[in-house]
Amino acid sequence: MMPTMKQAKNWLKWLGGLVLFVLVAVGARALFMRRGRPVLPDVKHELAAIAAERQTAKLEAKQGHAVALAAVYRDHAVELAKLDDAAAAQAESLSADPQALAGFLVRAARG
Repeated sequence: MMPTMKQAKNWLKWLGGLVLFVLVAVGARALFMRRGRPVLPDVKHELAAIAAERQTAKLEAKQGHAVALAAVYRDHAVELAKLDDAAAAQAESLSADPQALAGFLVRAARG
């Protein structure tokens, strides 16, 4: 027995809806999970690093390089204390640029 055109259209609509649901579910999972870690906290930490860089840039523009560098060392003393030797060497090499140092320290605090 052949299905009517109306029945075929209904089946195609149902099948299309199912395929769309599967695509959305897979996409959502890929968006919110990455290697067992949610993506959104990574985005939050990256935005915090960008905000620290921007704040340091404003301070450097208003009060100068030395004041901005001192503020970075003061504000991120906890992160500096937690760095291992390799990361501490990298932080020392970034001390010429307070913006990069602030972003690096916020990213390093994430682990």
